[in-house]
Amino acid sequence: MKWWLLAFITLASLFLCVAQDQRKQKGALLNVVECKAVRREDTILLDAKLRNDGEDTIRNVVLTIYFVGPGKKVVATRKTDIDATDIEPGGEAEISLETPFPARAIALRFETRTRMERWINLKNDGPFPIE
Repeated sequence: MKWWLLAFITLASLFLCVAQDQRKQKGALLNVVECKAVRREDTILLDAKLRNDGEDTIRNVVLTIYFVGPGKKVVATRKTDIDATDIEPGGEAEISLETPFPARAIALRFETRTRMERWINLKNDGPFPIE
């Protein structure tokens, strides 16, 4: 009797683990469609476009920009709110930003959150070279 019970519990737990893996992951998903960073004297001009590839509307996005130096070490960080307060599924948001040039920065990469500090998955987050 104990063997049957042990075998049943083992098989049931295996089926439950497999069923959990097959669930579809939901949530916010942004994709960096294009990014161009140009150095002009002591400033960087950044133009980028983000697309909502998720199923939900994303609200109040905060973009964190990490300026990367040699050896892929972060030399400076900047945060900015995205002008579009709501990004509908399939919709895009454009970013135009001018910021002081951090010393030794050769590339940049992105991270996204909401104003409530909730993570937003970001595809193609960089690094993007500074021209």
